[in-house]
Amino acid sequence: MHRSHPPKLARALLRFFLRGEERDVIIGDLDEEHSTDIRPDRGVLLAALWYWKHAVASVMAVRRRDNERLGRRSTRGQAIIAETWQDLRYAGRGVRKDPAFALVAIFTLALGIGATTAIFTVVHAVMLRPLPYHEPDRLVLLWNHTTTGGLAKMPIAAPDVAEYEAEATLFEAFAFSDRIRDVAITGDGDPQHVTLGWVSANFFDVLGIDPHIGRRFLPGEGIIPPEILNDSTATPEPNSVILSYGLWQRFFGADASVIGRAIEISGQATTVVGVLQRDFELLLPSGAGFSTTIDVWSPLRFELSAFRRPTRLRDRDSDNTGAVIGRLNPGVTVSQAQLEMDGIAHRQRERFASYDVAGMRIDVGLMHNEVVGQARPILLALAGAVSLVLLIACINVANLVLARANDRDKEMALRAALGASRGRRVRQVFTESAVLSTLGGVAGVLLAWGGVRLLVSFRPEGLPRLEDLAVNAVVLGFSLGMTLLATMLFGIAPAFDATRRRGSHLLHRHGGSTRHENRFRNLLIIAEVSLSLTLLVGAGLSFERLQRVQPGFVSDGVLAFDLTLRYPNRFRGPGERSQFVNLLQERIAALPTVQAVGLVGRLPLGGRQWTQPYGFAVQTPDEWGANRANFRVVTAGYFSAMGTRLLTGRHFLPDDDRQDLRVVIVDETLARRIEANGPVIGSRLSFPLDGAAVSAAVIGVVENVRHHDLRSPGRETLYVPYRHEASREVSFVVRTSGDPTSLIPSVRQYVRGLEAGIPLYNIQTMNDYVAAAIGPTQFALTLMLLFAGVALFLAAVGLYGVISYSARRRTHEIGIRMALGAERGSVVRQVVWNGMTLVGIGLGIGIAMSLAGSRLLTSTLFETRPTDPATYAAVTALLAAVSLFACYLPARRASSVDPMESLRQD
Repeated sequence: MHRSHPPKLARALLRFFLRGEERDVIIGDLDEEHSTDIRPDRGVLLAALWYWKHAVASVMAVRRRDNERLGRRSTRGQAIIAETWQDLRYAGRGVRKDPAFALVAIFTLALGIGATTAIFTVVHAVMLRPLPYHEPDRLVLLWNHTTTGGLAKMPIAAPDVAEYEAEATLFEAFAFSDRIRDVAITGDGDPQHVTLGWVSANFFDVLGIDPHIGRRFLPGEGIIPPEILNDSTATPEPNSVILSYGLWQRFFGADASVIGRAIEISGQATTVVGVLQRDFELLLPSGAGFSTTIDVWSPLRFELSAFRRPTRLRDRDSDNTGAVIGRLNPGVTVSQAQLEMDGIAHRQRERFASYDVAGMRIDVGLMHNEVVGQARPILLALAGAVSLVLLIACINVANLVLARANDRDKEMALRAALGASRGRRVRQVFTESAVLSTLGGVAGVLLAWGGVRLLVSFRPEGLPRLEDLAVNAVVLGFSLGMTLLATMLFGIAPAFDATRRRGSHLLHRHGGSTRHENRFRNLLIIAEVSLSLTLLVGAGLSFERLQRVQPGFVSDGVLAFDLTLRYPNRFRGPGERSQFVNLLQERIAALPTVQAVGLVGRLPLGGRQWTQPYGFAVQTPDEWGANRANFRVVTAGYFSAMGTRLLTGRHFLPDDDRQDLRVVIVDETLARRIEANGPVIGSRLSFPLDGAAVSAAVIGVVENVRHHDLRSPGRETLYVPYRHEASREVSFVVRTSGDPTSLIPSVRQYVRGLEAGIPLYNIQTMNDYVAAAIGPTQFALTLMLLFAGVALFLAAVGLYGVISYSARRRTHEIGIRMALGAERGSVVRQVVWNGMTLVGIGLGIGIAMSLAGSRLLTSTLFETRPTDPATYAAVTALLAAVSLFACYLPARRASSVDPMESLRQD
């Protein structure tokens, strides 16, 4: 007898009807069965039927085992879902049963999550979003940097950019932005002041910006041909301009036919070739010396290499410098580009002795990092402050949940006694925490939405990219993350506390709290107080410093306004401009309440600076590069009008405008450098003006003026009489004994009477000007103070809640003491003493934390003195007073308990 294999027909049917795994296993099993030994003469049909019978039985057995396994899994999953739903329903009933507790917890979490979400909205908009340009990760900014003078982020001279274009191989292109000009759109009607930005023709190509209508600048567009440039009788073709979207709407009524139209800018004919997109924003750091609000764009009229003055001094830090944007080749990293620019800088130092003396180098930085660099310290400080607020809020809620958990001791004990596992109890407590944090997260998003709208309304000018600030999907995702984090922060302690409890112990417990529970809640209060003090000290130090900082001038009672003397066939030389300026000053000075009138090329705190090399008498021009000073052109009455103190020497006089007798005034920082070589007054300094070397005598020393911003003293400053370098853009300051705004009509009348075509703009009081200049810092400090106030409030609420709970748990003890003759005052003092002991420990730790970390928090915002005793004393006293009040209220309520009623309830 021998075994025959199953018929091919039966095997084919099995392969058709069964799944892959079942088919292979069952056929293999049947082939191994000894019972399949069938004689071939019994027929093919009998063998197929037998094979099919056993195959079906095997299939049913396999599927039965699978269903049993799936059933067990489904039962476990259904049980978990049912338990979770039960926990959610129980948590909801708990919220309805104790609404006061729920509202306090939700409101506390909403403050923390809402504040954190609002600040993250700003951080995301300013720091995390990519720049709105084509492939922004390939855009870099280039700066000059002097190693001897320690000056970083200096604008680059146009001739240097021409050398970059010729030598660099890792860059696709370089775009150059010259200084902006204050000009006027002239023609019909009154002149309209606009800002004009001179850029290389490829500027928008490098950024990858397409206009709304019209076109970009063409390669080489605007460049004056050499044959016309060298012919004084020739007239160059009208230049092309691109308008901003705002100017197009404001001045031209959004008329698309403006493309190709000729307009006059300061009397010069130009042709409009394009209008930028509505949302275009030039994002550059303030150190670039190029405004981010440009109304009209024009291509440079000269080749970059033509800015070189081969027969005179290379004036490389004057009016031919600007911001340089580079676009890297695909795949090139910033570090690779830096290595290439290091080689170019080395070759420049070999060619130019002044560069070698100054240790000039070229720094390459990712444009995104450079743009957000100024805002980053402010935003990081705010993020740190708001994180402390969220942590304090979570500590507060954790204490409340722990206190509430103690009131539910018997409930938890009963659950444990009835067999509830540790995991089951942990899930219940975590579910309750998740419900509270979810409700707090929803309320926090609503608070963040309202807070963001307020931030947009009060946003300062110095913080970029806040126009479209909104709560978007990324922010909602962050809020969800903060909600989960809050659940973990304040839910983990009550959850593990629940697992620590034993049913038999809790069922026989008389009341009160264990020593471990009291110790843990006390630690939370100490942490809350110490964190609150740290935040309060940081905000107080920065705010105190902002109030005390001396900008170097007195802004009260001063009116300021700007003029541009760019006008066709007028004010061509220093003599004409100086004559107009002096005449206007005389007329304004004749007004009854005016005490002094002065002029300066640029007002302080504007961020834009004109820096020049200078040298001492013993130095050659090649050695001047190691010295850099901020240059300011002023008239004789400027220091009196600004209230800047003269420390020694004398002010400028009207006769000092003479070109044959050059004199200068220096600030006290530069005076200290001069003192190392001899007396200050009478010493001589040399510097380039208009490409030629000049020498001037020092006649006076004035106090330091913060020209860049209030956060830093800035570099040394050198003042020259206005006529020596008569700028076309000037700022007037008028000191008056009355209301500065009352002078505005007279000032407008005098300017119009002298020259009707000159626009007067930016007319405002110096107080308003200073407020706008320090807007970002003031904005950040205001938010810091707000967060500090929220932290103080949360600390007081948390302390009140813990002391109140502790006093309530000690009602039996207090009742016995009062029944035995204890006075109400002693009870109050005991309760207050217990609370203030925790506060004292927290204050001590907070002071230590503030001394260690206040510099990290506040130096990003402002110059501070981390050990200012007055600020520490004031903040500590404030927090102690609020804490004393928070302890006194529950102590007073505890002392008013009726001893007999307390004993009767027990």
